[in-house]
Amino acid sequence: MLSQYFAQYLLNNNYLTVEQVKDLLEDEKKSRVKVGILAINKGLMTAEEVKRVHQLQCSVDKKFGEVAIDAGYLTVEQLTDLLNTQDSENLNFGQAAIDKDYITLEQLEEALNNYKDDNHLAIKETIGSYADINFAQIGEAKEVYFEYVELFLRAVVRFLDTNHLITPQKQDGSKNTWMVKQTLVGDVSLYTAMFLSDEVLIEMARRYSGEDITTVDELALDSVAEFLNVANGLFAVNLSDRGIEIDLQPQETCPAIEAKSEKHWLINIDTTFGVIQVAVGAEEIS
Repeated sequence: MLSQYFAQYLLNNNYLTVEQVKDLLEDEKKSRVKVGILAINKGLMTAEEVKRVHQLQCSVDKKFGEVAIDAGYLTVEQLTDLLNTQDSENLNFGQAAIDKDYITLEQLEEALNNYKDDNHLAIKETIGSYADINFAQIGEAKEVYFEYVELFLRAVVRFLDTNHLITPQKQDGSKNTWMVKQTLVGDVSLYTAMFLSDEVLIEMARRYSGEDITTVDELALDSVAEFLNVANGLFAVNLSDRGIEIDLQPQETCPAIEAKSEKHWLINIDTTFGVIQVAVGAEEIS
């Protein structure tokens, strides 16, 4: 899942487009991280030095590491360490972006140097600046809301087996025909909901249940409702471990409405099978 955090960072900072990121997330496992990228990531070489070694390779029949040693960029020990390095998901993603000419070596070097993996995902920056959402008006409970969104994203990966991106609020919500909602009450209160099209609901239900679901029927509706219940249940357990107690109310599934409130927010989660629009707020979504 780490590659998705790095992918989100590159998207947020305009290194890549949404379409490029989705393409790379599909193909990253096919990319093998090369020594040059490993050296840049370790701070042993710059992008300019890596390009210079590539140029030198055109005139000699030697591997990258051998040329880098001859040129004085790496020592034998450093090369050995790099070759023994386990590929990371971030570097796989970066290598895939280089292979497809979506970014330059210099851009990847800059991104790797600036990227901060804070609690796996700079969720506040991502939601606040990119999704145009600000939980500040909730007061002290705002941290709980950020944590909820982060857990929901992890649940999408864990239970639905899909990559995801938080994308701008540009998708047409008119295609969302279903709303699945659940209220969490206690020391803090959260009102949560998912807005789904028929196609997204069916695929979510199929992935979550493991059943061959092809239409919006009772099993499909029950499956997506149970997904929300399980995600919210995990969130409640996390809060309980910190002494914050909340209870889950029964889930409800109904035709979608247009959510209008100053105290709940919509987040577009773009997956490989469509957009899951998530609402979280401090008052009932109805």
